[in-house]
Amino acid sequence: MALADGRSAVKLDAEWAKGWVRVGAASLALHRYTDARESYERALALDEGNEQISKYIKEAKEAEESSLAAGKFVFHSSKRKRKTDDSSSAVPAGKRVQDKKLLSFDDDA
Repeated sequence: MALADGRSAVKLDAEWAKGWVRVGAASLALHRYTDARESYERALALDEGNEQISKYIKEAKEAEESSLAAGKFVFHSSKRKRKTDDSSSAVPAGKRVQDKKLLSFDDDA
């Protein structure tokens, strides 16, 4: 909820540093440390010299490095829709496979 609110804020005004701080704080709480750091860096670019944002960046970097060192990192999938003309898949997204032989590497299937 907080992340969605922050994203809505930056969607309305991408030049508002506090919106990026909100996205960063929500991302940090969700253990999305890289996203948090990047959001804080955007905020600092908009409000250069802000010491509090600099502290947030340092906190996010430390959490990111600690997480990577401990092997506790999470990849979050993108919610972007696939293009329907995406040729990387033999079966378009959302389509059912009628011929099960297409899914098998065995000659007997």
